Order: sequence, then C-alpha cells, then structure tokens
Amino acid sequence: MMNFFNNKKVTKQNRHSLFLLCAIMCIIWSGDVYAQQAVPVKLKTVRPIKALLIDIPEDFQLMPEQEVLGKYESYRLPVAVFTSPYRDVDLSINFSSTQWQEGDHELMQKFFKSSIRQIFMDVNFLEETIQEINGEVYVVFRFESLIEGDPNSLRKQADRRTYHHLMYLAKNGKTLLFNFNCDLANKKRWEPVANEIFSTVKVKKSL
Repeated sequence: MMNFFNNKKVTKQNRHSLFLLCAIMCIIWSGDVYAQQAVPVKLKTVRPIKALLIDIPEDFQLMPEQEVLGKYESYRLPVAVFTSPYRDVDLSINFSSTQWQEGDHELMQKFFKSSIRQIFMDVNFLEETIQEINGEVYVVFRFESLIEGDPNSLRKQADRRTYHHLMYLAKNGKTLLFNFNCDLANKKRWEPVANEIFSTVKVKKSL
C-alpha cells in the first residue's frame, strides 16, 4: 500500500478516489454491524385490552386495521398489532381458538408445537419452555421459519427467513397468544428486546 502511494505515477485524483472508496466501504460495514447489534430501546406501557399491560418500544405504533387485514391472513384477526416505523418488526396479541385448563402446560406445549409446524414453513426451533412471568405460567417458543415470497407481485418479493418469539397463556378458559417477529437478519438486535418486552407482561385476574 505504501509503495502505491509513493509511486509518482499515481495522481492526486487517484488517491482521492481510493480514499473515497475506503470511506464508503467503512460506512457500509459499520451500518451492517449496527443493524446486527443489540441497542438500548426505550419502552412505553400500553394496554391492548382491558386486562393486559405490556411494555413496547416507544416508536412502535398500533397497526391500522386495513394493514392488519392485508398482513395477517387468519379467520381470527389479532386484537392488536404493534409495529416498528419501518414495518419490519411486529408484536401481535390475540386469543387462540383452543381452550385449555390453566395447568395443561405440557399438553399445550405439544399441541402448539405441532400447530407451529403446520402454520409455518421450514421451522427450526431454538427454544421451547414453560416459564413463569409476573405470577403467570406461559408456554414459550422461539424459532426460525421461512416465508415464501411472491415473484409475481409488484415488489417481486423473495423468500425470507424470520425469527419468532411466541408465548401462550391459559387463563379463565381463554388462551392468550403473543407473537413477536422480525427478519432473521435482525435477530441479534431484536431478540433481547423481545425478551425485555415479554418480561413486562401483566395479566389481570379479570381476563
């Protein structure tokens, strides 16, 4: 490199171009590293339904109903979906159609694991556990899955892999479902945020 700069045949313009190229590459590299890093996220408390409190990132907003209809193909639409400003990270909250007794955690775990395999493609389970959070017992799954793209759409969408953190709670004859998801490429940044969000969940007895 030193021989290159000391070469009299190298013009000032060439040196300037080389420095500019190096600077651009550094910016691209640092941006990619930042996207992968976990960064502190300020949370705010919301009440999606009367009997539930949960903290979410300050810049997350409630997804409009029309957008929910287009993004979540289900006969039972979520009661609430909170999304990031760029719509690349979602937290949805819903009630499952299946009903369980509050002590049926092992049965729930087996049932919902099978359901996840049926609903999602190419599933890779990272964690499946039963966890107590603020006095309630949840069935928890973390996994990666594949979402098929649509090459015929206007955006020419390609296949992409996603990261999911799901929690199920059986209470008062109802089953409450939480689903945090993002692109797998952003998992390192958002995984600890999802853990922090779910650690704040508080469900009232009146659910």
